[in-house]
Amino acid sequence: MSRRLPVAVALLLWSPLTSADDVSFSRDIRPILAANCLGCHGTDEGHREGELRLDTFSGAKAQHQGRAAIVPGKPDASELLTRVKSHDADSVMPPHAASCRLSHAAS
Repeated sequence: MSRRLPVAVALLLWSPLTSADDVSFSRDIRPILAANCLGCHGTDEGHREGELRLDTFSGAKAQHQGRAAIVPGKPDASELLTRVKSHDADSVMPPHAASCRLSHAAS
């Protein structure tokens, strides 16, 4: 089953071909992360998984173990996109045990 998702679309839109006015982290990307990721990667430091904070742009693009969750303009370098598209049960995000499910975008 394909995991083509809104997050992937948002990351792809955040490219050098798109002006900064066209895509906003707060307006376009953060709501998707809030609905699907911030339960584990949000403001609650005591509950945050993997020391990854996705509720702020600076947190989302910060380096963790040599990789960043979001690399603006470089979706293939963005760990978040790699994890969302993964078929590996140990690395896929959100994990299969999570109550949230990302919707699938049309091919």
